[in-house]
Formats: sequence, C-alpha cells, structure tokens
Amino acid sequence: YRIMATRILFLLFILIVIGVDVSGQKFNAGLTLGICTSQVDGDNLDGFHKAGIHVGGFVNRNISEKFSLQFEIAYIQKGSRLPLSKDGVFYLMRLNYIEVPLLLNYKITKKWNVEIGGTVATLISSKEEDESGEILNAPPFHRLDYLGCAGVSYGLTDHLFFNVRFSYSIVTIRPGNQPYDYFYIPEGQYNKALTFSLAYEF
Repeated sequence: YRIMATRILFLLFILIVIGVDVSGQKFNAGLTLGICTSQVDGDNLDGFHKAGIHVGGFVNRNISEKFSLQFEIAYIQKGSRLPLSKDGVFYLMRLNYIEVPLLLNYKITKKWNVEIGGTVATLISSKEEDESGEILNAPPFHRLDYLGCAGVSYGLTDHLFFNVRFSYSIVTIRPGNQPYDYFYIPEGQYNKALTFSLAYEF
C-alpha cells in the first residue's frame, strides 16, 4: 500500500509540475495542506478527538461561469481517540488513507465557493491500542472506504484558499456483528471527518 501511495502522489506531483494542459483544455492545479479532526461512528465514543494531517494536490477545470470539476489525491490520517481518563482508560485508532475525491464546485461570489462530491479512499495502514498496548484481536478494516463529502472555500488571495470539508462513510469501514465488543457496536463503524486546509492554486 505504501508503494502504491507513493506512486500516486509522485504522479500527481509530475502532473502539477508540467503545467497540466491536456489536449488544449486548460486545467488549474495546486497543493493542499491542513489538519483532519475525526471520529468513528460505531465505537461508542463521542467527539472529534483524533487529529491528523491532510496533504495532497488537485486539478480542476471550469465547466461554466459558476461551476467547475475538481479531482484530488491526498494522504489523510483518520481514526478515533479516547484521551487517558482518571481511571487509566485509553483508546486510540489510527487509520491512514490515500483519498481520491471528485468534486463539483459552485462559485457563489468571487471569494466564496461550495463543493459536493464523493471520495474513494484506500487504507494503507491501521492500528488500534489501549492502555495495555496494541490491540491484536480486532476485526480487520475494509481496504476501501466510500464517502460522501461537502465543503466550503474562501479565497484569501487570488491563489490561496481556506477550505473546510465534512466527509462521512457511505458503507462500513469494517463489518458489523463481529464477536468483538471493545468500543464496537453491531451495526458496524463509519468514518466521520472534518478537514481544515489551505489550498494554493498555481
């Protein structure tokens, strides 16, 4: 998975460097960097307590005066976290993905844009631990996650944008009804995330 993720990000980097002008159609390209706050629905825990990084790149093309399509590739860290309690209870789920969102953007004003779309994410690594160390008997996660997403962007300059995006799994990230009840419910688990990022368009 790590080799595949490296190749995808490298190809995206090359795409951006060469100017992204395909078949005479002008594409804009850029890079994103930010933080992800996440939780997992179905783990009996509340709150966006798991923080991680979100880094990647994008290409987009206007399809009308108001609408544009955007394709992204990004590395993102998700999961769930229960901070250490006074009773010594602790839990941490780490889920690292390569995400490929496809978005439809709508330009409200010169500075404000809204977006909606879908994402396919490939799991490249996962780990769960508690106060006793790594949890080894947990049900495996699905390799792929399918998510719906929506967000809003604000133009800080002509090239720099601030983006907030919400995403939620459409299907479970691992099967429900497992013989395992540690922070787990029968209906299965779903990723839920809020990302806050800066995007620079060349």
